[in-house]
Amino acid sequence: MVCSRRTGLFWLISLVICLLVSRLNALDDKVAGMLRDFRDSKEGYITVKNDEFNLLVDGASRPYHVCVFADSLQHRNSPKLELVKRLKYLGTVSKSTLAHQRSTDEGVLDNFIIVRLALEDSRATFGRLGALGLPYFSCIPANMEVVPGKNIELPSRLSMAPAPVEDWNPEQVAKFISAATGLDMGEASQFGGRSPFLPLFALFFLGSVGVVGYKLANSRLIHYMPLYICGSLMVYWFSVSGGMFNIIRQTPFVGIDRRTGQPVVFVGSNSSQVGAEGFIMGSSVVAFGMLLAHFIYLVPTMSDPAQRRKTCYGIMAMGWALFLWISGTHAWKLGFRPSFYF
Repeated sequence: MVCSRRTGLFWLISLVICLLVSRLNALDDKVAGMLRDFRDSKEGYITVKNDEFNLLVDGASRPYHVCVFADSLQHRNSPKLELVKRLKYLGTVSKSTLAHQRSTDEGVLDNFIIVRLALEDSRATFGRLGALGLPYFSCIPANMEVVPGKNIELPSRLSMAPAPVEDWNPEQVAKFISAATGLDMGEASQFGGRSPFLPLFALFFLGSVGVVGYKLANSRLIHYMPLYICGSLMVYWFSVSGGMFNIIRQTPFVGIDRRTGQPVVFVGSNSSQVGAEGFIMGSSVVAFGMLLAHFIYLVPTMSDPAQRRKTCYGIMAMGWALFLWISGTHAWKLGFRPSFYF
């Protein structure tokens, strides 16, 4: 059987068209798979990389809006960025919106998707979006043309301004997505995740606190004087030891000598300290106070004059030695010696 050139050309063109159609169908299947994964996601978003992101957004338009959150594993636990909490808020909005769509007659429309980009895996996409810092969240509307391989220039109204995490709460995120895309996000009360029984729970909790407080106020334990004494001493010791300073500044318990690498309990600087030296000095001050209290209250109760005299001299000697050590350490640390006004 002999085929003419025209027939061969026809079959070649048909083969090329079939390959192109199958390629387009495969790409459409990938996009449909990502939309399905987003719809079934427990987190409320999916993680994509450069190629998947390009597949989602490139083209003159698309039947869905793409919302992009920039993340970084390196800065995930940064207390300033709080990326984990922001992602949780996005997931709350996403799942609430999908639940709202399922409750309608039309069902889930697959008209939006929230994707997470990790800086470590998607630097090229960060560059396309112009994401110069974190936190970053933007929306690419369905009718916006995105030229393949070119930078995506988004107006300011399509990017959520960097702000503290309190300003990225679910209600604010939902308002931003709705304004940027025109989506119906559902009722704002759904995003807070508050139970309708919250007032009842609050009333029950406050009532329980009142009952427990009343029981404690009338118990024998709360009127036990040694308990108050021990509690007062603990509060005093924690205060003079700089316990709150250690918590706020997150100071280490011991330091390290840079020259020898050995642990250091006292730092010879008036601008810094470690936790151990604070607790040592605080314990010394408490010990001096306890010696003074014994001198005032314990010694007079002794009936034997000789025993009373020995105890008195012993407390005075220990108190004086402890006072010299505290004042000497204070002078070495800060350069100030105690002043006496008598």
